[in-house]
Amino acid sequence: MAEKLSSSYLHLAQTVHNIKNLVPLTLDLQKVQYHTWEELFQVVVRAHNVLDHIDDPKTSPPNSEVSSAKWKQLDVVVLSWIYGTISEDLLLTIIKPGSTAREVWLHVKNLFYDNKSARAADLDNQFHHINLENYPNVTAYYQQLKSLADQLKDVDKIMSDQRLVL
Repeated sequence: MAEKLSSSYLHLAQTVHNIKNLVPLTLDLQKVQYHTWEELFQVVVRAHNVLDHIDDPKTSPPNSEVSSAKWKQLDVVVLSWIYGTISEDLLLTIIKPGSTAREVWLHVKNLFYDNKSARAADLDNQFHHINLENYPNVTAYYQQLKSLADQLKDVDKIMSDQRLVL
């Protein structure tokens, strides 16, 4: 029978000193890359065995070997990771004292999903009005097109390869 672990042990998640090394993308409201950020973040929480702090509790209950005090401590670690990987504007929009990592995770997700239609229209407009003459070279122009296409994908408006080429 597994013995309960004490709250004084060092969990793998507590060894992360700079979350930006593991999630190099900063999520912000202007450059919508939510799906990419979400995937990178989920890779880190899975690798550090703290997925239960952002996942649906019905499908991922808290680890029974972790004490309540330790679970709360780890929740603050995951919460600090979220705060450390989003822009200052987004942080000021979502921060609420006493929130759990899951509450903040869902708040961020809802911000990006609730405004999909408006974001899609704005990004589509930007995509259609992009001009090569505004960029120093073809590579910069292509990178901007790709960025806009990725952002459109994040709001469920997929750009076909044919449309990208045209």
